[in-house]
Amino acid sequence: MGNLKAMARVAPTLVALALVAMALGTTAGCGNTFGFGNYSSASATPTSSPSPGTGAFLYASNYNDGRIAEFARNTSTGALTLKGTVTAGASQGPRGLAIDPSNSYLYAANYADGYVREFSISGNGTLSSIGKVASGTNPEAIAITPSGQYVYVTNFGGGTNGTVSEYSIGSSGTLSSIGTVTGLAGPLGITITPDGSYLYVSDNTAGVIWSYIINSNGTLTLNGAATPSLGTTTGTPEFEAAASDSSGEYLFVTDLSTGAVSGFMVSSGTLIFAGTFTTGSVTSQPLGIGLALNGGNYYLFTANSAGNSVSAFSRLAANLTLLNAVSGPNAPTGLAVDPQGANVYTGDNGDGTVAQMQINGSCGQALCAVGTFNTESPANLNAGTGFVVMTN
Repeated sequence: MGNLKAMARVAPTLVALALVAMALGTTAGCGNTFGFGNYSSASATPTSSPSPGTGAFLYASNYNDGRIAEFARNTSTGALTLKGTVTAGASQGPRGLAIDPSNSYLYAANYADGYVREFSISGNGTLSSIGKVASGTNPEAIAITPSGQYVYVTNFGGGTNGTVSEYSIGSSGTLSSIGTVTGLAGPLGITITPDGSYLYVSDNTAGVIWSYIINSNGTLTLNGAATPSLGTTTGTPEFEAAASDSSGEYLFVTDLSTGAVSGFMVSSGTLIFAGTFTTGSVTSQPLGIGLALNGGNYYLFTANSAGNSVSAFSRLAANLTLLNAVSGPNAPTGLAVDPQGANVYTGDNGDGTVAQMQINGSCGQALCAVGTFNTESPANLNAGTGFVVMTN
């Protein structure tokens, strides 16, 4: 089961998210302006950037092996060094990953055993288990509020009885249940606005996006009717990304069956459809998605699982223009952009690696291939690498 198609026979396709807040008129060249951060694929957690070349780590979930790979990341070159792996529950299970705002804790959703695994992050990036908490059926993706107080997990539920689990984070990093949202069909992606007011869930089975108000106690309240993921029609929404600048907020969702990205404007939590934008092929099956601010320009990137590529777009508000696609990643699923807005990483389900690409690199394109890094030693082509997330 080392490829995405094999994995899909026993479970829905992988899900991850990217969340970024950016301000118009800023001269900063990276995405952590105003402390909101440029978030990796399942983590909505604002933190400051590390010093160049030090204190940065990347983690990847190996679905088939039931493990999480630990990497040190050089923030000057973007290169990764594998430190080791840690068990994260049942095999054919680890999916979404998220890191809290303090870079102290990592949480991993295990699709197979129905738990969220809790880890502390040491100063050298090593993960240590601090427990587990029950979630719903088939947990998929995780989002954390910018305040670091609450955690939310989508539970696919076999495609008929999906839920969202709500947790508070204790002083030791362990999670306590504060409720469950029901009434969804098959939720996958999840993301939170930079101000922590709203949460969005992509319902893959129903083909819609749900909007929720985040209450002061961390519980969720439905915010109006669901929005069709393709604007006027339902689709197969996979991953989500949200962006906010001084003029408003924007939400982006990849669609597996059309090979497109839907863009939405956000007004008081309500989604206003802006359009769909092709990744280059109807059959590309885009999954992971991420945003970046580099050299004063806004970008969006998608991991195209069937196209073995990553598409790069320029972004103006909720509208996208396709710039180029990088070939090489093998069935890329999860996608993360580093806090410096310099590199894009994908978890490559086809060969058990993490691929690195540079934004505006030496190849003269918007995105340039750099190299790949094995997520296990010795290398394991069948690791089933999916989500990627990094400290900021």
